[in-house]
Amino acid sequence: MTEDQLEEALFLDEALDLESEIYEPHPAIEDAAFEGDFRIPGELYNDLFDYQKTCMWNICSYNSWLVKFRLNCSV
Repeated sequence: MTEDQLEEALFLDEALDLESEIYEPHPAIEDAAFEGDFRIPGELYNDLFDYQKTCMWNICSYNSWLVKFRLNCSV
């Protein structure tokens, strides 16, 4: 929900479903996508330091490799 939509909803006194709002993607910032279909909300990822972004990339890459390895071993 954009800021304008939020203000309009408050002005019209509509009931906002804040519980489901937290699961909606950010309207302007895309999520950071990693190998293995891992995603981090874009508004959080942009606030990380470079070394933290590197750690996230390493963790997601390792987890992706581990999932593929386990799938290959279970056959």
